[in-house]
This record gives sequence, C-alpha cells and structure tokens, in this order.
Amino acid sequence: MKILNNLTIKHLCLNKKRTIVTIIGIILSTALMVGVGLLLSSFISALKEDTIKSYGSHNVVYQSISKEDYAKIKNNINIKEVDYTTNIGFSKLENSNDRHYIFLQGASKNHLNALELQKGRIPKNNNEILISSVMNSNGKLNLSVGNKITLNLGKRYLNNKEIKTNEEYQEDEVLVQENTKEYTIVGIVSNTDQPSSAGYNVYTLDNLSDNSNNIFITFNKPRKTYELSKNIAKSFNITNNQIEYNDRLLYFYGASKYDNINSSMLKFAFIALAILSVGCAIVIYNSFAISTTERKKQFGLLSSIGATKKQIRNTVFFEAIVVGVIGIVLGLASAVLGISIVLKILNHLLGNIWTYKFYLVFNYLYIILPVIFMIIVIFISAFIPAVSASKVTPIEAIRLNDDIKIKSKKVKTSKL
Repeated sequence: MKILNNLTIKHLCLNKKRTIVTIIGIILSTALMVGVGLLLSSFISALKEDTIKSYGSHNVVYQSISKEDYAKIKNNINIKEVDYTTNIGFSKLENSNDRHYIFLQGASKNHLNALELQKGRIPKNNNEILISSVMNSNGKLNLSVGNKITLNLGKRYLNNKEIKTNEEYQEDEVLVQENTKEYTIVGIVSNTDQPSSAGYNVYTLDNLSDNSNNIFITFNKPRKTYELSKNIAKSFNITNNQIEYNDRLLYFYGASKYDNINSSMLKFAFIALAILSVGCAIVIYNSFAISTTERKKQFGLLSSIGATKKQIRNTVFFEAIVVGVIGIVLGLASAVLGISIVLKILNHLLGNIWTYKFYLVFNYLYIILPVIFMIIVIFISAFIPAVSASKVTPIEAIRLNDDIKIKSKKVKTSKL
C-alpha cells in the first residue's frame, strides 16, 4: 500500500498545476464555510457584550435580602461572583418627562466598577454619587460632574405597605420623607433603569442595610441558573416575587426559559453550510474526476499486477486526504485573516449606527462544524471517482474506449 501512496504523491507532484488548482478550491471552500462560523460566533459575542453593558453580567437578582442571609449566600460553592446594592431611598423629582423619583442606591465597589462609566470616576465614599446619562436629558436637571445635589430621601407606600423596589409608579402611592442629604456628583453612567421604573437609578458607595439589599449573583455554571437559584431561594425562604432573572443574558448561555441563541444559530449554520456544501462539492469533484481520468492507465496497470479494487479505491482517497489536509489548514488561516479584515471594515463603516463593536471570536463549535462539513464534502467529491477507478480493468485502461461514448442515434448530420 505504501508503494501506491508514493505513486499518488509522485502523480500530484508531476501535475503541479492541477494539484495547486485543487488545493486552491479546497482553501476557498474551507475559508467560505469557516468564515460563516466565525461571523456567527463574532456576532453572538457582540450581542452578548452589548447585553452585559445594558443589563449587567449577573445571572439572577434576589431582592429585599437581609445582611445575615447575604453573608451565608455568598459562601455558596456554586457562586462565582456576588455583589449587592442597598435601597437608601427615593427623592421626589419635579418636571421630569418619564420618571417621578430619583432612586438612590448604595452599592459594593465591584458593582460600581461594573457600571458603564461615561464621565468622571467611581464614588469613594457615601457622600458622592453617580447619576445616569438619561437623568439629565429626560429629567431636565442639567447636572454635570462636580455639581452638588440635595436629595430629600424617603420611602414609597401604597395602601400603608412599603414599596421597596424601583417598580412602576402607582397613582395612589405616597412618598414619606425621612431625611435630607447633600451629595457631590463624581460621575455619569449609562442608563440602568427599566422603562417601567418609577425613578432614575443613582448610586453611591455604601454598606449593606439590615434587610433591603439586592443581591446580584453570577454562577460558575450559568446554564444551571434556574436550578441553582431555586435551591438557594428554598434554603432562605425567598419568594418568587423576590427573584429576578437576567433572561436577556441567560439567552446567550443557553439557559433562558424562553429561547436559546445557540440552537437558533446552529440551525441557521446547518442550513447555510448545507447550501454552500453543494457548490463546493461540485468544484472539488471536478478536480478529482479529472485526476482519476488522467490516472486510468496507471490504475489498469496496477490492477493487472495484482492490485485489488479496495487498494485502488484507497489510492484516490489518499489523494483526497493529502490535498484536503493542506487545503483545510490553509483555508482556516485564510478564514481568520479574511473575517478579521471584514469585521474591521464593518466597524469602520457602521460604527456610528451600531452601539456595539465586532471582534473576532473563536467559538470552537462554529469552527469544528464547518470543518466537519468540509471533510464530508471532500469525501463525497472523491467517493464517485474512487469507485469509478476501482472498476477499471486492464483492457479498458489500455484502450481508454470508455472515456468517449457516442451512440449512433445521438449523432445527427445534415442530409446534405
């Protein structure tokens, strides 16, 4: 068998132009397929980073948690990171377009560092605050870094029951003022409140309160968020009303109860790769068919001296392996280079339209899948020529009379 493989390599070397054309075809096909995978993985990563900026990197939030329970929860072995905010109070806001209050929250240093800072710096004590960018525009306050603001802080009540969260404003609710304090604005961050929130979120550096803390948890295994969070809730008697899942981010980990982006993108990838495979198979098949035709006399001679059909068939497959390995490796490199250039052009042309930037991201799933498709394409392209080569008899190889087959009925000439 080694002799047949050596003959195959020698044949490839003697026919350099055709070999190079075949390899180029495989390179372009591989680059096209892997490029689709790299674009999908980069697109998913960009959406994920944009979601983290808008909604945070945590998996779940427990609301109205006591200081004692926080100390126990953060020691759970399944938790990767835990941060907190504590509800300090609401301050009435006049003449605002869409909010009724300023909602002041104390936060851990890690939580403040995770916010998207646009101007200024992070608070160093509980006399400094961060305000949101939309608070100036919609709240009509025209505040800037270095300004001082006085907040008349209090608690919201509806039917004599305290509203502890920044939930939607109710017409019958009242604000009971408790204290007044002056703060210095040291930074401006991107908006972090929801469209239905009653107040604009502002933050200061502060410690945990007794029982009005929001615990932001990131698990070691985000895919198990629902299972792990329910176990913690059961252990500490946390009700479903106190649990808020970051579904928009869990969607990218395949853990969302609504949908899974990986399954959606994989379906799209399968369809795209299947369509591309048809065109690639036609191009590569022609190369192997031509190569087999050129070697027919050689196959006949090998058959006459005892080579089996299996050995001759494997010779064609060996040729496919040699050019396939070279083509796929160079195709991978071409895909990485090409897609990185494409993403840079996209960022330059559409930087003012999109809020997020694309970066080349290597997701092994979206690289391995196109490579598998490419291997299948090469195998299918070589299979028919391999079977055809194994059927060549010594007499047919010498005469080569099966290359051109013309039937008398199909030959038409003019009567003249």
